[in-house]
Amino acid sequence: MQRNTDVEDLVSGLQEQVARLMLGIGGLGTLVGTGFLLYYFFSFARENPPNVAQAQQLIGAFSLWGGVAAVLLAVGLSIVWWGEDILSVILILVSGGLYFSPMYLPMMVGDSVAAVASSSMAGVQQIGGMMGIVAILVTVVDVTGRIRTRLTHGSKADTLKYGKGVKEEPDRQNIFLGKCWQLPYCRKFVRDKCPIFHAKRTCWKERVGCMCEEKVIANAMSGNFTIPKDALTAAKYIPYNDKLPMQIKVERCRQCVIYNEHQRQKYKLALPATLAAMVGIWLVAREPMKNLLQSVLMTSDRFLGQATLGGKKSVTDPMHLAAFRELLVVLIMVMILAYLMKLIEYLLFKVKI
Repeated sequence: MQRNTDVEDLVSGLQEQVARLMLGIGGLGTLVGTGFLLYYFFSFARENPPNVAQAQQLIGAFSLWGGVAAVLLAVGLSIVWWGEDILSVILILVSGGLYFSPMYLPMMVGDSVAAVASSSMAGVQQIGGMMGIVAILVTVVDVTGRIRTRLTHGSKADTLKYGKGVKEEPDRQNIFLGKCWQLPYCRKFVRDKCPIFHAKRTCWKERVGCMCEEKVIANAMSGNFTIPKDALTAAKYIPYNDKLPMQIKVERCRQCVIYNEHQRQKYKLALPATLAAMVGIWLVAREPMKNLLQSVLMTSDRFLGQATLGGKKSVTDPMHLAAFRELLVVLIMVMILAYLMKLIEYLLFKVKI
């Protein structure tokens, strides 16, 4: 066992070192490639250099190696910062800033740019696009992993105090979104003498349960304790603890294995509902969203052009491409879905509503 642990530690350490090496090389390469391309853009914005062919070759080389370095940077950063909520935000912002450079770079030099400057600008966009592919993949993998973990384990086991280590009962029930006594961790020897069960209520609504209230366990283990089968009469036997404030009772529910199983099932319902809602929104609002994006970006384009004294309209207008607008809408929907799932995860497993 110790030997396996040592090997795992060695592999983990090696992986982190490789990731940091990729991060350093990728960061330097991205900075150098983008820097030279921007230098060419601003140096030859108005007039091409004497040797256009050589300049185009250099631009192609810096575009290619800058793009490869951007991928290394994104992958290394993803490994080192994996699990951090800010990771996908940083990757999307940086890649988006580079990819949409044709919208704002021409405004800084005037209404028109020379061929070499235009190629340099396209190279910067290529670097941003290659980094953006990694950013999208990282976001999708992160959200998918979170979903799979939550569907399997729900809340982390080490955050549980009541019922920690308990196993599913052999004669368990597992009714989806059922009451506490219909879930797999309800113990039969307690259930038969549980007033919550006979009253057909739930422990998290009454704030009294078999995992947190010792009187419920004591009554279940008592051979002389019986509860009427009538629901209204059985409710009178629920042992409310008036000595505990409501805040502590709520916290007991938050740390109970049965309640967290119920939260996990809520998550299983919220997941397909959210996915279906996002698909429905995309189908219904796809065209309005594309038109809105075009309007917002073109308005921003004109404003920046006027603010930089570069004219009312920039040279490049990528938003006229239908495929481009469609892709942008899909990317926005993916990002919204990712953060919606994080919000649902926070509400169900942190706040535990």
